[in-house]
Amino acid sequence: MEYLIETMKFSKEFILHPVSTSSIVPSSKSLSSAIASNIDIKRADNIVEFGCGTGVITGEIIKRIGKKSKLFSFDTNAAFIEIIRKKYTQVQAINDSAENAKRYIEKHSVNKVDAVVSSLPWAAFDYDIQKKLLNIINEILSSKGEFITYAYLHTKIMSSHKRFIKMIEEIFKTIIFSPVIWLNLPPAFIIKCVKD
Repeated sequence: MEYLIETMKFSKEFILHPVSTSSIVPSSKSLSSAIASNIDIKRADNIVEFGCGTGVITGEIIKRIGKKSKLFSFDTNAAFIEIIRKKYTQVQAINDSAENAKRYIEKHSVNKVDAVVSSLPWAAFDYDIQKKLLNIINEILSSKGEFITYAYLHTKIMSSHKRFIKMIEEIFKTIIFSPVIWLNLPPAFIIKCVKD
């Protein structure tokens, strides 16, 4: 029942803010679990999540991290952040843009993070936004830090997606693409990058 209510809230936010929400429904359990499973939990003391939505991926991350780990979840949608704050009191839920992540983590005496998990709609962004956000991710990631994101299968043909892939190839030497996760609407695949 809770999932149904959150899905309805998510769908409402998609109607109100289609570009920033990017999907009509939250990520599936299959996709969320696969994303969280890609994090090297043994070394992930500090994690940043961009575009946390209603917390489907957030919940999967929390299941896996240690009690001393810090999770900073960002979303520009205040309604989503309110859900995260009520559901996951241990999370630093921040109603602001990913562009300001460095400032927030430094407030908590964190200079570098071990993983960045992103649900941002990369294919919807222009060159300048993609470049700016990737520079921020690269700046806050520690050595061997992981950048984990996903893309919808239908975006693979879009020039903005192809540009995004070229940009991450310029930053990261290790890039792993998962098989398609068909049990998601729409089908998606995970992109995992490791900083050298």
